[in-house]
Amino acid sequence: MAESLADRKRRARRILDGLARMYPGARIELESSTPLELLVATILSAQCTDQRVNQVTAGLFPKYRTARDWAAIPPERLEREIHSTGFFRAKAKSILGMARALVERHGGEVPRTLDELTRLPGVGRKTANVVLGNAFGIPALAVDTHVTRVSQRLGLTRATDPEKIHDDLVAIFPPDRLTEASHLLIWHGRRTCQARAPKCPECGVRALCPWPGKTRPASSKPAATGGSRASRHRRRRAGEKGTKGLTDFSAARSMTCCRIPGGSMPTVMPKEDSIDRKWFLVDAEGRVLGRLATQVATILRGKHKPTFAPHLDVGDHVVVVNAEKVQLTGRKMTEKMYRWHTGYIGGLREVSADKMIKAHPERVIEWAVQGMLPKGRLGRAMAKKLKVYRGTVHPHAAQKPEPLAAAGRAAK
Repeated sequence: MAESLADRKRRARRILDGLARMYPGARIELESSTPLELLVATILSAQCTDQRVNQVTAGLFPKYRTARDWAAIPPERLEREIHSTGFFRAKAKSILGMARALVERHGGEVPRTLDELTRLPGVGRKTANVVLGNAFGIPALAVDTHVTRVSQRLGLTRATDPEKIHDDLVAIFPPDRLTEASHLLIWHGRRTCQARAPKCPECGVRALCPWPGKTRPASSKPAATGGSRASRHRRRRAGEKGTKGLTDFSAARSMTCCRIPGGSMPTVMPKEDSIDRKWFLVDAEGRVLGRLATQVATILRGKHKPTFAPHLDVGDHVVVVNAEKVQLTGRKMTEKMYRWHTGYIGGLREVSADKMIKAHPERVIEWAVQGMLPKGRLGRAMAKKLKVYRGTVHPHAAQKPEPLAAAGRAAK
């Protein structure tokens, strides 16, 4: 049965009361003393933490006190001073445009209406509501990523557009508590209802939350060993297959099998001190990129060893030389494109494979190998063991890397 608007309003008030008990000191965490300072800090807070913004503004606000001071800053200097907040070029442009508009249209004073604030360069509805609610005491609801996530999980809105979310929440929250609602939802999203690992067992409004993805408290009970007779038989057979032939290896005495309910894991678990790390030298001259990357990834993962475990890093180190002489074949020469983002607005770069091979052959090989490694922490650990160089000279002669043939495998 759908929840009526009146029932949703009552539940929204109860949610606000519960959050107020959880966070009695909820307030805006951006430090400022004037409406202009709050406006600048809010612009800087886009895609940046409030703590970082406070560190940056602590050195800016004593130097620039009026809108005329901000409007007179050279763009290059302001970009250097706010560099650590990210997207510094776009933010510097917004701050300078906003300050000049204040001087030209409002005599250097921050306006007190939503319409006038949103007409300033770099000021959207969220920024305007932050200033109205916290600098002028006018009830206003600012919708950011935390407000969006928490309100959706609490079933207060189904919208995804910030404008529609704002309208839905304003319709159910008491008008005089809009600013308080912003603070409470933001604090709840940062401290309890996080995006990846929400702390639902600690939530004070859990009984009012209809979200089906609630996390459960960690249980100290051991895992159950039940299951059907067929599932227990499959686990037992898997354990037998995994340990079969273990005595054929000289390192068998230094290995154990991880027990699971009903049997053993199908892969052996070598101890850290029993993993013998070797160094191998691979010459990329005349090699095709795909075959080279396959061979290197095989060594990094340890698939050339009899003790290979797919969930462990048991591989060896690889040094690739003559990277600039690697070859691409087929349509990759004309159709393959490399794309990456520099981190700035409009910073997407796209380079053809032919140009990338000539300019950065090391990256081409590294990216090709990384695409064949596991994802996550395990893959990153394996990728650290790969060293790629343009020429034949490399700084790892002391490790005495063993040359590896093109079609061969690492020596056991």
